[in-house]
Amino acid sequence: MILNFRDKVVIVTGAARGIGKNIANKFAAAGAKVIIVDINEQLGSTVVKECRSKKLEVDFLAMDLAQTEQAEKVVDTVTRKHGKIDILVNNARAGKRTAPLAETIENWELSFDVSLKAPFFLSQVLILRAPSLPCESVILNISSVAAKNISQNSASYHLIKAALENLTRYLAVYGGPKGFRVNAIRPGFIVQDEHGSRYRQDDNQTYRDMAEYCHPLRRIGSSDDIANAALFLCSDLARFITGQVLTVDGGLTIQDQWSLIERFCSTRIRDKDGIGSRK
Repeated sequence: MILNFRDKVVIVTGAARGIGKNIANKFAAAGAKVIIVDINEQLGSTVVKECRSKKLEVDFLAMDLAQTEQAEKVVDTVTRKHGKIDILVNNARAGKRTAPLAETIENWELSFDVSLKAPFFLSQVLILRAPSLPCESVILNISSVAAKNISQNSASYHLIKAALENLTRYLAVYGGPKGFRVNAIRPGFIVQDEHGSRYRQDDNQTYRDMAEYCHPLRRIGSSDDIANAALFLCSDLARFITGQVLTVDGGLTIQDQWSLIERFCSTRIRDKDGIGSRK
């Protein structure tokens, strides 16, 4: 079944590249009017040109979402032009993923401003304007398996994504009576534009083998996998789903990790050609 978003107005933040770009492309290809909100004007303009060359309806708003007041400007600008907002996808994030002792106040604040405060205040403005907008709306937050599975790096990233999932549930409870469905996607290991070439380098074979082996499906994820899930959750097929976090990780996080390591190591010893080799 092909999902149809004709005449829907969709905002996707952080859509100048990576997962956000693919989500924006998928919505536009399904007939939506898409507004990309990103701080990177060069990349954002390039995405718009690519989409318009395919006759897709995509606009770009250059906004620094670290500035809280921009939330109202985004909603005002889009509703002035289109009269409504049907879907808001909070995908943007900022800040470096660092070791705990390398974390700085500046990085911490930037990460929280863009990746947590911006989704809240964009949602707040959208819900406040709901009585004057002639539609029901969907809010979709892009989280991460880092919300549940903890590594030793990126303290701010882990905390933000966990908080974003709680924000999803809060907004679903608060926004439901006002006509809003609110869900989140929890991506796993996803090869995106910015590190795809590095992942596929010839000298990275062992890493690729390990990455694939860690997934029951024996492949890693792509931005398309997340974009497809986004379209489903924002469609009428999911009209009775709200307050949920959908994990899209190819089964990565459902396994016992110690057993996985043991199996991987023992298989590597037995198989001199490497796990996952293709004939």
